[in-house]
Amino acid sequence: RKRFSSSPQAPGKTPHSGADTILILGGSRGARSINKAVMEALPLLSSWKEPLRIIHQTGEEDYQEVSAAYASSGLEAEVEPFFQDIDRCYLEADLVLARAGATTLAELMACGKASILVPYPFAAGSHQEANAMELKRVGAAEVVPDAELNGQLLAGTIKKLIEDSEMLEEMSNRLAGYGRPDAAVKVADLIYDLVYNNSTSTKEKRLNRSNPDAHLL
Repeated sequence: RKRFSSSPQAPGKTPHSGADTILILGGSRGARSINKAVMEALPLLSSWKEPLRIIHQTGEEDYQEVSAAYASSGLEAEVEPFFQDIDRCYLEADLVLARAGATTLAELMACGKASILVPYPFAAGSHQEANAMELKRVGAAEVVPDAELNGQLLAGTIKKLIEDSEMLEEMSNRLAGYGRPDAAVKVADLIYDLVYNNSTSTKEKRLNRSNPDAHLL
């Protein structure tokens, strides 16, 4: 969507505050393993010297538990079961923690946001793992397997990336260059060409059948 294709913010320069902002997503229904690891990581992140702000989409099932954990942590956080203005959340984020489904990756590419990806382990054909590993291969994301995810590992990975603004910017640039923000236009053009050319071809064939000498006119 066009609203995702605005120029990415420079890492550490979110329009909301001076704090580094982390966007946490688990799909529209949330992800239990991600929510659990984040709750385990909050005490470690809250004791960190650098100010952090977290935007967390929890899903309905874990919302109350996760909200209570943030309230106890003292961290600046915006917690909702689901965000209708997800484009705004991406714009404000310096780093994204998410699954690795096709829609999420398309949004990350459109925004050019560095990410920590936790592929859903039961995705058909392990396609989320393949998606995530491709972005890792080009240096655009960190990947943490779901089975290895825990609070200590997550907090350490977040701190490593947030503390290295040059690495965040490099990941963001590589992802933005890897994406295809004009994909929708190109697909529409291809469909139009196929329909138009097929239609023209069919019409010409009909004319030729009705008048064998039409090509001589």
